[in-house]
Amino acid sequence: MFRRKDGEKDVADKKDEGPDIAPTIPLRPFSGKAGPAPHPTAKAPAFAFPPDKESTITHPAPHIPPAPRKPDHRTPIGATESRRLLIPGEVAITGEIVKCEKLIVEGEFRGTAMSARGLLVGERGVFQGEAAVDEAEIIGFFDGALTVREKLLIRAGGRVKGTVRYGRLSIENGGVLSGDTQPLDENGKT
Repeated sequence: MFRRKDGEKDVADKKDEGPDIAPTIPLRPFSGKAGPAPHPTAKAPAFAFPPDKESTITHPAPHIPPAPRKPDHRTPIGATESRRLLIPGEVAITGEIVKCEKLIVEGEFRGTAMSARGLLVGERGVFQGEAAVDEAEIIGFFDGALTVREKLLIRAGGRVKGTVRYGRLSIENGGVLSGDTQPLDENGKT
């Protein structure tokens, strides 16, 4: 079953022939044909010239057009877009807001805001004082005198306490309004 065929030499016999001959490895499994095996002490071929850092091949960067530039239009001083005031969380301010398009309170504000068009008291915001605005949205807490000429919206979780005058009133489920409340007439009077 496992006999040597005539003409085959034993591996031990091949050692006698010299150090340059190594056992052959079949090219394909079970093919019976074998190619020469690499010499066990053979090294990887060395390059004639070592690689040079300056001679590395780089690919040119694809052409990417620059970003389009905005036209150099200056916003007029009286423009209303930029007149927003944000009081961020963890900030407490006491004072009077003299001129502002929209006041956004995410932190704490104590004082008056009599000339703002809009007021937004954020979820963690606290406003204590007096405000007269066109529109107000309360998600946090307002305590004081609030006059809203157009629409007062109290969101779920929002609480308004004090003297409140409003043109239209909307309270979401979970919003709270307490104190002296009266609607304004068409002329903005109570």
